[in-house]
Amino acid sequence: MRAKPLLLWSLLITLGALAGAAPALASPIYNNNGPVMSGPNSVYFIWYGNWGTNTNPNTATTLLPQFISNLSGSTYMNILSSYNQPSLYPDFSTQVNFGGSYFVNSSSSLYQGTSLDGTPGSASAASITGIVNAVLTAGGFSGYNPATSVFDVLTATDTTVSGFQTTFCGWHYSTSFGQLTTGTQYGFIGDPTSAACEFQSVGPNNNAGADAMASVIAHEFFETVTDPTGMSWFDSISLTGGGNTGGYENGDMCNFNFGNNLTLNANGSYSNVTLNNTNYLLQQQWQNQGGGPNYSGGACVTSLAFATPTPEPPALSLLATGIAALGLIRRRRAPA
Repeated sequence: MRAKPLLLWSLLITLGALAGAAPALASPIYNNNGPVMSGPNSVYFIWYGNWGTNTNPNTATTLLPQFISNLSGSTYMNILSSYNQPSLYPDFSTQVNFGGSYFVNSSSSLYQGTSLDGTPGSASAASITGIVNAVLTAGGFSGYNPATSVFDVLTATDTTVSGFQTTFCGWHYSTSFGQLTTGTQYGFIGDPTSAACEFQSVGPNNNAGADAMASVIAHEFFETVTDPTGMSWFDSISLTGGGNTGGYENGDMCNFNFGNNLTLNANGSYSNVTLNNTNYLLQQQWQNQGGGPNYSGGACVTSLAFATPTPEPPALSLLATGIAALGLIRRRRAPA
C-alpha cells in the first residue's frame, strides 16, 4: 500500500484487511507512464537472523525459493500479462527466476543484531536498506542485473522489525523512488509464525509462517514489476482520497482476498493455487481488464489463461495471396 503522508513509498500490506477483505470493487488502475520491469526478472533472498542450521534448517529456506521457481510460466503469474502495453513498453514476461540466497546471521560480519528499522528507505546500517546495501557491497550476488533484479530481506522469528505485524506484513521500495529509472528494487517480508500476518495456523506445506510469506512475496513482486518507483500502475483515485475503490497498487486491490474456491487439504490447511504440484494459499491478484493506460475495471483472480494464437489460414490460391499482399484481405493478428 502507498502511504499518503509525504508520499512515503512504503507499499505496505496493511493489517486492516486481516479480518477478512471484501472483494475489491471494479475501479480504475492507471498506467501513469512511469517505468516498469520487463522480464525475465530474478528474485534474490537475503535470509536475516536464525533460519536454522545446515543439519536442521527452517523449511522456509527450501519452500520459498521453490515457490519463486514454481511461479515461472504459471497461469497465476500470467495475470501480469493483463498489464501489457507494447506501445509504451515491452510485454511483461510471465517468467521469473530465483537468483540465489545469502544468509546473514550472528556469525556474519554483516549482522546488525535482532532489532531492525523497518522504515522503507531508511539509510541506517540496522535497516532493511542497510542490509541490502551491505550484502550487495560485499558481493553477495555476483553478476546480477539491477534492471531485472529484486532483493528481498526475509527476517526470522528471532528478529524484531519495527512496524512488522502492527503496521505491515511486507513492502517493496526502490533506490530510484519517484524517478523514471528503476534503480535497485528491494523489499521486506518477515516470518509471521504464530502472529498477526500468519493467516492460518497450519500451512499447505506444513510451515504456516513460510506459507504465509509466499502470499506476501507474490503481492510485493506483482507490485514491484508493475510499479517499481511509484510512478506507473496504481489506483490514482484511492491515492488522492477521491474514493475507496479497493487499493493503490495492483497487489493492494486484492489484499488478503483469497477468493471462494478454497481446497481443504489433508493436514487441515486451505489452499487455492497449485503450482508445479505444490499447493499454496495465495491472495488473488488484480486482472486489469482491457490492459489500456486508463482502463477502468478489473477483477480479483488466481489465474489467467494463456492466449492461444490464432493460426494463419492456409493460402487458398495465388489470387488470394496476391489480394492479401495488396492489403485487401486483413489477416487476424494473434492475441498478445
